[in-house]
Amino acid sequence: MDVLPFLVHTIGILVVLDISVYGCTYDHKCNCTLAHGTWYADCSDRGLVRSPKFWPNVTRINLSRNKFSSLPERSLLPDILTHFDLSFNKIATFRNNAFQQLWKLTALRLDGNALRVTNDLNSSIFEDLLNIKYLDLSNNPELTLRIMPILTRGIQNSTIEILRLNRIQCTFGVGAELRIEDVRFLKYTNLKEIYLSSNRIEQIENGAPYFFPQSLEKASVADNLFTFGLYIFEVISLQNLKWLNMSLQQMPHSPVEVVENILHFCVNKRRNIISDMEVYPSNETIKHAQEMFKAMSTYNFTIPVPPNLEIIYAQEMGLRYVIPKLKFSQNTVKELYMQGNTFYRWAGPIIGNQIQTLAESTRNNISLLKEQTNISLNLLNNPLRCDCKTLDFLQWMVKERKLGKIRFPHFRDYACTKSSADRKVLKFTNIEIQIEELIKQCSSYTTLVFIIASLIILFLAVLSAGLIYRVRWKLRYFYYMTKSRYHGYKAVRGDNQSNLKYDAFVSYADEDRQFVLKMISKLGEKNIRLCIHHRDFVPGYDIAENIITAVNKSKKTIIILSPNYIKSSWCMYELHIAKMEEIYSREKENVLFLVFYEAVPADKIPLKIMDVINQKSYIEFPNDEYGNTVFWNRLGEALI
Repeated sequence: MDVLPFLVHTIGILVVLDISVYGCTYDHKCNCTLAHGTWYADCSDRGLVRSPKFWPNVTRINLSRNKFSSLPERSLLPDILTHFDLSFNKIATFRNNAFQQLWKLTALRLDGNALRVTNDLNSSIFEDLLNIKYLDLSNNPELTLRIMPILTRGIQNSTIEILRLNRIQCTFGVGAELRIEDVRFLKYTNLKEIYLSSNRIEQIENGAPYFFPQSLEKASVADNLFTFGLYIFEVISLQNLKWLNMSLQQMPHSPVEVVENILHFCVNKRRNIISDMEVYPSNETIKHAQEMFKAMSTYNFTIPVPPNLEIIYAQEMGLRYVIPKLKFSQNTVKELYMQGNTFYRWAGPIIGNQIQTLAESTRNNISLLKEQTNISLNLLNNPLRCDCKTLDFLQWMVKERKLGKIRFPHFRDYACTKSSADRKVLKFTNIEIQIEELIKQCSSYTTLVFIIASLIILFLAVLSAGLIYRVRWKLRYFYYMTKSRYHGYKAVRGDNQSNLKYDAFVSYADEDRQFVLKMISKLGEKNIRLCIHHRDFVPGYDIAENIITAVNKSKKTIIILSPNYIKSSWCMYELHIAKMEEIYSREKENVLFLVFYEAVPADKIPLKIMDVINQKSYIEFPNDEYGNTVFWNRLGEALI
């Protein structure tokens, strides 16, 4: 058998096995991490212009913040890929087979590129993304809304939940229209969140809102150019929508202007913004519009909102007209944000809604307005709440009403409940008395919360202190060992540069120094190197660091036990550090060696030393001429 080809073949197999176990690409350009049995390849921010080839067992790939000009070739990607991040590159065009057979892909990020729709783009490019849940194409300003028919058709059979399409239109240019064909296939999905902010959308084609799925819970159309249209009244079809952001709009018309110019708007305005199409409303649409705007002209109209909508963002929308007697019909709205607008009067009441309280910021803004004009705030038929959380609101209403700057029409007809479960309705006929009772209840409640919180904090503090005290020697040991090793500190003198410079470190009390000096003399004859703190510790450095370094650089630690030793805190510290060294650095090697220099009463010996005595062998100093000779010989044998 030819040995050389066999060796080459074997080495090749071993190399491949090593790469497959410890790597995730063929050229090792990425950081590879194994988590939960799958590989994550982090290739972000590496200046790459071409994608490396990934191993088949990689499930997550991060290629963000590189210099790719096109999507990676499909052959470079593993079939089991679940997360793929290509954000913030320079990718300009799609590759028609880029996502082919990536059936397990659940998250795809292509935001922050320069993608655009080309004439040769295959309409089925997204069809294999059957398990996609998160898709982000935001910040591709040349992509335009032309991608939407292709995208929504491709993901109609997928598990998509979050779709981000913010700023896929250029910042400047004519307004855009969101058409039915852009969203037609979304009704077959279970989409929960959609983001269409900063796209210069000026109009939504009538009927388009009906094609959004009923599973939709969050929608953002902020920073667009919406004008008034019938689509506003179709949003109510989104039965499960809970969160809507329509802030930062540049709305050019007030309701009066809309009423006067609605037919012109429906024809000419729409014709201007629909690319090459001319769309004229039907007679039925015009009749419906006339009836609607006739009702609006009285300045009493109801805006229908999705029945489960809870949060509306209408910040900085350019609202600069009188808000009429406005009502949101059959709503569950809990939060309405209208900061940054310039409307100067809210003409009508906000009766018959679901307002439970007014936030402190809202109350402060209303209080500022009262300095300029009298304010009338009608909260009749709202389910106000009377509890500790709304106490400030109730006190504010009573105070402002008493001052006379803010009027609350039908104030004594207001009603409130203490909780959603409590059906008992409290009238405002004696609200002042109820507020006083609430103050007492909330005060005791606050005191109880404070006491419980204080007890919990005290318990955690005592528990933490106890744990820290219990492991204090470990903490000291690891702190000084880390400091010694990573800062190059070597406090103990010694010419030998090996790891263990000394045969033994002698731990003793200063009162027993004469015995230690005799030990140096006797053991020195046997060429045993001892580390003595009064001789080998370097002045100017921490005593604790000197001790740890001495123990660490010595084969053993000799404890000279005596009554003086027990009284010394530094001696006890040396004992604890030697035990830590034995456990954590020497793999439980026998490091400690006890010498009973003077007799110590058993009741005076600390428990930690008793543990060492019970676990370790020890030797007693006899203090007689013949016995001393035997003692020094046995001690020398133990240290050699």
